[in-house]
Amino acid sequence: MTKRFSSGCMAVVFIALTLFLHPARAIAEPTIRIGVSSVVEVDPFVRHTLKELSEAMSDYPLVFEVMPPTQVLSASKKREFDFLIVGPQTMVLLDQLGLAHAIASERSSFSNKADHALALTIVKHKITPEADIARVGLIGPIDSVKGTLIKEVLSSKRTLAEKVQVNYFDSLKELIDSFKTGTIDAMALEPCTLEKNLTLLKNVIVIRETVTDIGQCSISQASYPKTQFAALNGVPADLTDTVAATLKTIFYNGHSTWVPSVSLLPIRHLLEKHKVKEYLAVQPMSIQHLLDRFFYFIVTIVGVVLLFVIHSFLAEVTVRKQTNKLLEIQHAKEEAERDARDKQSKMESLERLNIVGQMSSMIAHELKQPLTSLENYLNALSLLVQKEPQDKLMMEYSISKMIESNRKAAEIIDHVRQYAKSAKSIRTVINVSTLAAKIFRDFEFRTKIEKNLLIQFRASIVPNIYVEADELELSLAIYNVLKNALDAVKSKENAQISLEVRSDGSNCMIVVSDNGESLSNEQKENLFNPLRSSKADGIGLGVAIVKRIMEAHAGRLEFNFGREGLSAILILPMCSQV
Repeated sequence: MTKRFSSGCMAVVFIALTLFLHPARAIAEPTIRIGVSSVVEVDPFVRHTLKELSEAMSDYPLVFEVMPPTQVLSASKKREFDFLIVGPQTMVLLDQLGLAHAIASERSSFSNKADHALALTIVKHKITPEADIARVGLIGPIDSVKGTLIKEVLSSKRTLAEKVQVNYFDSLKELIDSFKTGTIDAMALEPCTLEKNLTLLKNVIVIRETVTDIGQCSISQASYPKTQFAALNGVPADLTDTVAATLKTIFYNGHSTWVPSVSLLPIRHLLEKHKVKEYLAVQPMSIQHLLDRFFYFIVTIVGVVLLFVIHSFLAEVTVRKQTNKLLEIQHAKEEAERDARDKQSKMESLERLNIVGQMSSMIAHELKQPLTSLENYLNALSLLVQKEPQDKLMMEYSISKMIESNRKAAEIIDHVRQYAKSAKSIRTVINVSTLAAKIFRDFEFRTKIEKNLLIQFRASIVPNIYVEADELELSLAIYNVLKNALDAVKSKENAQISLEVRSDGSNCMIVVSDNGESLSNEQKENLFNPLRSSKADGIGLGVAIVKRIMEAHAGRLEFNFGREGLSAILILPMCSQV
């Protein structure tokens, strides 16, 4: 015989009593089997519902059976019941499996809305940081929805809400004692429990506090649908209507009652968010489920597609309007590029002519030595020819020296011609110390003797610093900065020009300094600008030429502006002596 329902989760059978009181009708009416989840069986409202159903439907044989939520699912699959009273999570699973549908939802005593019937008041000590809460106490039995609800309330202050441990207690006294002794960090109470026990609970605060619309009791912010009364799919519609109509007449505690079923979508979202495994394991792939689960996502995708279509149409119109403008801009750009290339070509030609012009004075001085040697050896050879007997060995020596001097002069001229024709530079390992010293001595001699200028020259040269460079181009760069220094001081008394060659271990630095007049801001800004010269007879290409030579050799040109004069610094990477 089925056990009578009691606080010890017992079932009650009214079949014998019904047959005795109404034998004729009892045989005619079918037996109504109602399964009750053990999670909701302890709720006074559910117990009151069972009692009221037994009295209101006394003409029907009623059988109630209490069982854990997991057994509710298996029993429903076997169709062992007609109706079920379950928590919201079990109702979601039943609906997903297509086993049952809700016909009524509980409206609690503290809210006018059935979808806010499930709420908790989570309290903590005032001095306990919310982020440090790791253990929360709750009056049993084990309820996964309430446990998930606790994690939802605390999730705003935690990176992993799953770290919260929920402990279940048999009574409110045990729960409060554990809270006071520190066994748990917070308590999850039923709504209005805090207000009824203010003398026992002091120096506590409610996490994410809000108030109920009935009774103005403090609760934590999140609230959801609660107990559901469900009919298994396939139960006759008239029987379902009879039970639903009876439920509407049941009231408890002045306000709690059954109302038409509400949407359980918030419960679905809660279970999804916290990845409750029981929920994830039984998700059916139906169109309705997909709509329920991904409604906002689908709406978003549709909206994005519509926006994309509208944007594409507007973009097409805009493109057509802008095509002609873009073509005009492109034509103008091509024309500007052609003009720029022409100007650049002219500029390079002008620079190269200027370089060749500057080279001429250097080369003239360089050619003096081989030409003078050639002349001397010719004179010596003339004397040897007239001398008797003739010194054949000395004549051969003179002829070889003449050939050597001629070849040296030809090499100098060929190098200049190659550079003028844009030939590639010829790079070799050069002793910068020796080259700079020679150019500086020659420049000093020509300045003092040929130009008759009284200028003090000073040199400080670290010996044997080597770089890989084109000797002619490097000579031209050094000559240019020396010439600029001379132009700056040639009209000044106590004029000075100094040369310093040093290294920092990886770079060679050739520093040419003068004590001429300091440069204005405009002159500093235009220092690297071709065709902008402060000299009346200059075209401003000297610095640009030196800069280009330095950059072609992976180096750079820098300036140091002092109170008086200017220092030009040629920086080149060093190399090892070959």
